[in-house]
Amino acid sequence: MSHCRLKLIPLILQTDSSRIVTLVIHDHLVVPKINGVTAEHHNLSHHGRDPEKIKQRKIIETAILGSFAEFLTRMAKLSLSERRLLDKTSVLFGSNLGNANSHDPRNLPIVVTGGGYEYGSYVTHDAGSNTPLCNLFVNLLNNTGIDLERFGTSSGTLDFGSTQILARRACECRDEVSASTRLRFVLVGKKLHQ
Repeated sequence: MSHCRLKLIPLILQTDSSRIVTLVIHDHLVVPKINGVTAEHHNLSHHGRDPEKIKQRKIIETAILGSFAEFLTRMAKLSLSERRLLDKTSVLFGSNLGNANSHDPRNLPIVVTGGGYEYGSYVTHDAGSNTPLCNLFVNLLNNTGIDLERFGTSSGTLDFGSTQILARRACECRDEVSASTRLRFVLVGKKLHQ
């Protein structure tokens, strides 16, 4: 697991050594060093509904989400200019595949936290329209003071007004997010004068 690297990220942001950090947690041909896991993460993502592969994958995802929760707790405890480091940092956590078993890049499991956003809900867009993930990137960039109308394959910003609120509650990342083959953290440090 990239546990040690996760501990460095708050220090990197707090010292303003970088404003952007990207971390790949697992990649191909890696057998995570987690009790109960004997196969490589990528192979387990192509589980073919095999109960043993699904069981090992759940063990990996639980460990990843536990590390993510610890990371967010550290970010919330550190201060930067009289505010929590987490409040001054946009954190994006997710996967490049909605269903790794079939390599389906639609309906991605994505968590956004920190950065001054309002939280406490789970939102979804119409699964059939496949809203581009780059729309969310436009929102994140605009929130950091970079005014863009488009980025990559975006069609604009992510319109939270057209989303369907499924549940109003505190985000329970472990229950809501199904991690996938190549999980990534992208952390964008906000401008210090904001």
